[in-house]
Amino acid sequence: MGHFLTAKWFGITVKEFGFGFPPRLVGIRFSPGGTIYSINWIPLGGFVRMVGEHGEGIEEGRYVRQKPEKSVILVRGRHNHPDFYGLFAVPRDASQEDIRRSYVELVELINLREPDRRDRMLHTLQIAYSELSNPERRAAYDELIKDVEMGPADPPDHYGLLDVPLKASQEEIDEGYEELKELINNKNPDNRAVLCAGSVVNLIFPVIVFAVLFALPHDVPSGKVVITAVAPGSPAELAGVTSGDTVIAVNGNELDTHGDLVQEVMSSLGSPTELTLQRGVFITGNPAPQPTSGGHETVTLVPRVKPPKLEVVERVTDPAREVSLTDARRYQPDLQVGDTLTQGAMGVMLGTFETRMVQRDYSVFRAIPMSFQQMWDVLTLTRTSLVRWASGGPDPGLSGPVGIARVTGQVAQVGLSPLLQLTAIISISLGIVNLLPIPALDGGRLMFVIIEFLRGGKPISPRREGMAHLVGFLVLIGLIVVVSYFDIIRLINGDSVIP
Repeated sequence: MGHFLTAKWFGITVKEFGFGFPPRLVGIRFSPGGTIYSINWIPLGGFVRMVGEHGEGIEEGRYVRQKPEKSVILVRGRHNHPDFYGLFAVPRDASQEDIRRSYVELVELINLREPDRRDRMLHTLQIAYSELSNPERRAAYDELIKDVEMGPADPPDHYGLLDVPLKASQEEIDEGYEELKELINNKNPDNRAVLCAGSVVNLIFPVIVFAVLFALPHDVPSGKVVITAVAPGSPAELAGVTSGDTVIAVNGNELDTHGDLVQEVMSSLGSPTELTLQRGVFITGNPAPQPTSGGHETVTLVPRVKPPKLEVVERVTDPAREVSLTDARRYQPDLQVGDTLTQGAMGVMLGTFETRMVQRDYSVFRAIPMSFQQMWDVLTLTRTSLVRWASGGPDPGLSGPVGIARVTGQVAQVGLSPLLQLTAIISISLGIVNLLPIPALDGGRLMFVIIEFLRGGKPISPRREGMAHLVGFLVLIGLIVVVSYFDIIRLINGDSVIP
């Protein structure tokens, strides 16, 4: 939608607006020669097809490679006039709208891929203009075409070329000429804005969603975030955190649930992190921790990017790889010798106690900055998860269409607000991924624009660029198939899509 609206705004001809990828299932036009709105067989995305985007045209649903070396040759007929029907690749009975549309398409193709042929097109346009601007020549031309049925070897339709009526005034002729000349000479930099439009909209949409959710009254769970266990030798133990402590804030940000703590910690892996604690202990027979101090205490620790996995043994010989059964059971009581003790970045187990629902809303002036902060937190958490995964850590939860559909269905059962949040998160991911310099994505197309700029405006061959985008598209489809395979395996095994 971002590409489509931006292209329309800049006056760029949109040939097709498609949901899914070809082959086409159904398409509809609301006006002759207008945009085709289509639904396609491969439901993995969508596209906007614009004139001149790849140096190619689209004719009745088929992609037709233009041949620039023949696109502006003027074929002479029996009246020694150029064959404009052949020039515009339209039939002899073409409507005025078809001629006009073909002309604009040809101009855009010349602007984008054949700038050295611009002078020839201007010369052709100037011939039509001079014929109609001179009263004597115009009268002769009108007499010539008066009783002639236009054909491929008959006089060119100068009026049609300038898109003016037969009885046009000189002012109308001037306006038509200047408009088309401007189209030919226009370098059309607006395509670059269109390339970025999709990702920009993907990134604007979450800001709006989060801001609305923050501004409207909404219920949120809130309770005490409590440390229920501390792993031996972990950053939390070294910082003096103990079981029963309540975490009030992380880096000065107050918490509602232990999910907030996880998000804050994951955003600061490898960096000093401050925990504001209220000391407490667990008493037998009482499930909730009992505070041992009325005040708050601040400790600093560094969450690990790659927490260790320790083998549980009776007697430790290698502390870097092993942990004693006694110490391991203080963290996880059901462990046995030979098991593996796994832990998180801080090395703690968490829980939210005395949870209650509270209603909150924020002013627009506060909601908008909060929405940007929420976006930043999502991006930071994604980056951190990918870094951990690349260094041998757990799967960050990569999912394809199958996994996304499953998660969406589960979240939709919870309520509208969580569903909108999930939609915003997916939109953020799309916005960032689409800007990556990968062929077939917006970032890949933008990469070719940058290369063209670095080459002094000399474009890369449309054939080569098209091949690069085709290969990139096939690789992306292959990646989606692989990820979807693992999503299906998780679905069959009953495992969670998000690890």
